[in-house]
Amino acid sequence: MRNIKYDIIVMTIIFTGFISYAQDIINNALSIIVRSCICVFMRWHKSLFIFLFSSLIAAAPLAAQQNDIENMLEMVFVEGGTFTMGCTSEQGEDCQPYENPAHQVTLSDFYIGKYEVTEALWIKVMGKEWKRAFGTNNHVTPAYFYFSQRLIRKFFRKLNKMTGKEYRLPTEAEWEYAARGGKQSKGYKYSGSNDIKEVAWYFDNSQRSLHFIGQKKENELGIYDMSGNVGELCEDYYAPYSSLSQQDPVVLKAHTIYNTPVLRGGNIAVGSGECRVTARDVIRVKPNRGWEDMYLTRYGFRLAHSAEK
Repeated sequence: MRNIKYDIIVMTIIFTGFISYAQDIINNALSIIVRSCICVFMRWHKSLFIFLFSSLIAAAPLAAQQNDIENMLEMVFVEGGTFTMGCTSEQGEDCQPYENPAHQVTLSDFYIGKYEVTEALWIKVMGKEWKRAFGTNNHVTPAYFYFSQRLIRKFFRKLNKMTGKEYRLPTEAEWEYAARGGKQSKGYKYSGSNDIKEVAWYFDNSQRSLHFIGQKKENELGIYDMSGNVGELCEDYYAPYSSLSQQDPVVLKAHTIYNTPVLRGGNIAVGSGECRVTARDVIRVKPNRGWEDMYLTRYGFRLAHSAEK
């Protein structure tokens, strides 16, 4: 009996020691795991902090650049409506065949630039290397250059990436509707007046030189220089008018004769007839030849974008 009791005592001591040893091992293992997790977390936390901090540092100039560009963009809201596009009575005998037939057009709401795109905005979007091309690089001289279609598209891709919006050229119908004054139209021959000298820089008063934006009288919507100064590029390719009523028309397929887009508004080197709100012009190239990479003539443009729904 004594031997049995002794064996039980010995076994109890051994078992108790084993349990204690196992607990030490488990505790040590848990301690190692916890310390490892803490180290991993600290390293990850440090990396995350560095990543976030670097992202903020990198984003700061982009945010500042976006703010600079947004401050340079002045857009005018144009309430949509229905108007007669083409040769109307106030144009008198100045209408040309390509302004006929007059037809009804209905447009949705949109925004259009208060001013023509300036050299400063073009350089801000496209890069400082363009300073040499323009020379002045200021906020009041319209960008007037031998632009190609590829360059124009690149400008809008970069601008839209910087702003998160969908800027584009105005359609020809949007351009004429805005030039006429939209729903505020008073039926003027030129954009904002029947007296061209009030609203436009053109052949008789420009001395063949560009003039700063916004120096002449604005039109009914508060938009400047839609008559004269620089010819303005539209989204549409040139195509003859139809007598049918249209809803938000745009001609995106080149015509067989004029494989180039429409220009509107006249410029510093043309007479008053070409500065009328209905006058149309094109970039002239040989038939069946596009303007993708062709620097054909000097012109400018203004921004537009659809109203958010």
